[in-house]
Amino acid sequence: MRLRRGLNNQAPTPVAVRNPFRFGPAGGRPPATTKGGLPPLPSPEGLPLLPLPLAQPPLRLLGLVTLTNGTKMAVISMGSDLILAQAGEVLANRFRVGRIDEDAVELTDAVGERPIRLALP
Repeated sequence: MRLRRGLNNQAPTPVAVRNPFRFGPAGGRPPATTKGGLPPLPSPEGLPLLPLPLAQPPLRLLGLVTLTNGTKMAVISMGSDLILAQAGEVLANRFRVGRIDEDAVELTDAVGERPIRLALP
């Protein structure tokens, strides 16, 4: 008996006034848009300035060679090309070969003066 009285005293279920199959605000008024129907973009003054990411160079160190006179050379794969490079050389007018170690080569990318270290796999 108490259970029935409790169920009868509940508030009625609210009736939905919004159509769930129709997009847009519930008030029926469309948002402010531009000519193309899209909302306007924020002003650029409030946006932070971010540097663009540089593309990763297609370089891979395949091996290291020490010549009989003691000069070290790096065997580098650049795309489909195979390059033998020594310290001080410039590859593809972009990458300057720095130090050649026993297991890695240090390059400097001319775009952004970014150091790159290629290590043996």
